[in-house]
Amino acid sequence: MPKYIPKLQLHDISTSTVKELTTADLLYQLSMLEIENYSITPRVLRTKTFLVRNADTTPIVSKEEYEYGGNKVIKFSINVAYLQTDLTNSTLLGERVSFISSGSNISGTTTGYSSSASQTAILHSIEKKILIDAIQSSESIVLVDILERTNGQSINLDSSNKPAIHTVLLYKVLPGRTLVVDPSNFLFSSHLANTDFNKELADAGLPVIETIHKKIQIYKPNNEIGTGYAVDKYRDCGDLAVKLAFGFNKQMLTTFDKKSIEEHPVVIRLSNIGTIDKSIFEEKSVVRIKQTSSLLAQEEFAMLQSSIDQKLKMTMQTHDFLNVKYKYDYKVIIDSLIAPDAILNNLLALDQNYNQDLCDSLNATHQQLEITHNEYLLELTGQSTS
Repeated sequence: MPKYIPKLQLHDISTSTVKELTTADLLYQLSMLEIENYSITPRVLRTKTFLVRNADTTPIVSKEEYEYGGNKVIKFSINVAYLQTDLTNSTLLGERVSFISSGSNISGTTTGYSSSASQTAILHSIEKKILIDAIQSSESIVLVDILERTNGQSINLDSSNKPAIHTVLLYKVLPGRTLVVDPSNFLFSSHLANTDFNKELADAGLPVIETIHKKIQIYKPNNEIGTGYAVDKYRDCGDLAVKLAFGFNKQMLTTFDKKSIEEHPVVIRLSNIGTIDKSIFEEKSVVRIKQTSSLLAQEEFAMLQSSIDQKLKMTMQTHDFLNVKYKYDYKVIIDSLIAPDAILNNLLALDQNYNQDLCDSLNATHQQLEITHNEYLLELTGQSTS
């Protein structure tokens, strides 16, 4: 099968002209290198359009369209390769900023955080531009790239000393408000509710941005394994944001607080955090099928996982040998490098086998109890053969 390549194009906003990019274009080559690092399946990315105001402008911002099974979402993204960074003078695209070289703090355990500090953090002009473009777009749910922050203040640098980029979901369904749903670490995006920027939005007649200033983490990658497209890797924030948007397109949020977000079925299905998805009993596995683009496959996996989890909890004490065996078999299946449909079929077979083995074990236990009971009666009547 030939390698899938999304449509790549350059849109000159000033002249309303669109140029299709080819392999001869440097921008095309850089884009393909970047796309290969995504953790989302490349086929889900349909179009990536670089936005410029004249042909010679550096294409810092692009608009991406993701689609699966008729479910679509738009993302305004930052092209890191074109971010001119001066670490010596602490400038990004000529603007003074503060950097921190610790890299991405995926665990969400940064210390010293306060909501007031994040609300006074200064947004970079590139963040403001992307946020305004997204807020003014027609979609009620839209994704945006932002500059990943530490404690709402300093911009994180990745391992290549480039500004770390984080993707979040903007939910635009409430009058005058735009809610930020962060797919993996609220610390990275808490600065979006900046007081001064919200005043700018309000003065322009645009909805203000609201973040949830409480620790909420829907997904947690493993730093040692890392994120990426390969099936043995964890998902990144860009992938998770797309999958959250797919889910919310079909099943909207109705209440906007920490508890409601963590208890929403879409979030539970995607999460690899045991306090959110309480059916998880193998938290150290990648379990990428939970974040598949197919909402139907997500739902089927959630039902099978819940069914197996309930059986394991019921038999933990009484049938420990079955419990250990099926936990092992479950881990082998979910860690296998096979397609989601094959994983679901294997899990269904495992669930059915567990039902049968449990039934056989219960019957054997019942028969043994009957034998013991009959021997006890014989012994009481003096007819025991022992």
